[in-house]
Amino acid sequence: MIISNLLNLGSKTLKGSKVRTHQLDSEIILSSLLKKKKEQIIIDSEKKVSRSIIIKFNKLITRRSTREPMAYILKKKEFWSKSFFVNKNALIPRPETELLCDIIIKVIKKKNPYILDIGTGSGCILLS
Repeated sequence: MIISNLLNLGSKTLKGSKVRTHQLDSEIILSSLLKKKKEQIIIDSEKKVSRSIIIKFNKLITRRSTREPMAYILKKKEFWSKSFFVNKNALIPRPETELLCDIIIKVIKKKNPYILDIGTGSGCILLS
């Protein structure tokens, strides 16, 4: 099977499950499996995909069709331009948290505070 057909199949499956970002999610899942940028898989849309990748892709599409968050499927989430490992045991970093961190940094910039970050998820706040 070629990349474009696999992407269409994944997108159609997700659309049938009422996933609003069906095309994007299909592209992100396949690019992750192929370890290529999303733009590159679109450029290479006529290239063949191995059977093992097709099987993995279908499993991940099935997970996404149940509305499992993409961060858990891919096991990573970006926060402040850094990639963090996440799984079902950690909260997924939220974009609003980046805004909160910006505000806190501005407030404490000239101070010497102690900050305790315990059990809040992936550790992305403290590490960032």
